[in-house]
Amino acid sequence: MTKSKSITLFIIAICGWLAINSSHAKTPGDDFNMPQIFSIDAGHSYVGFSIKYMGFAKVRGRFADFAGAIRYVDGDIAKTSATVVVKTASLDTDHEFRDKDLKSN
Repeated sequence: MTKSKSITLFIIAICGWLAINSSHAKTPGDDFNMPQIFSIDAGHSYVGFSIKYMGFAKVRGRFADFAGAIRYVDGDIAKTSATVVVKTASLDTDHEFRDKDLKSN
């Protein structure tokens, strides 16, 4: 999967998540112009990758240390944003030598 396809799928997933989690009943007095902040729950989330190695094998890895939030403004998608911080030092491919090589300069 190319980088642009991965980013596109990530954006689609976020939009779907927002559609599901932000659909609550509007009650009188609600201020829907105020941003809602949704933090990423690291205990129920996964940041990983998969790359081809030598044209036929896939190498998979993950990052254990990450955080982020989605700032959602109801009715104004232009003001909606997402911030994700991934600590590259938390890389793990289940292969110590490869991890050391990837973490080096």
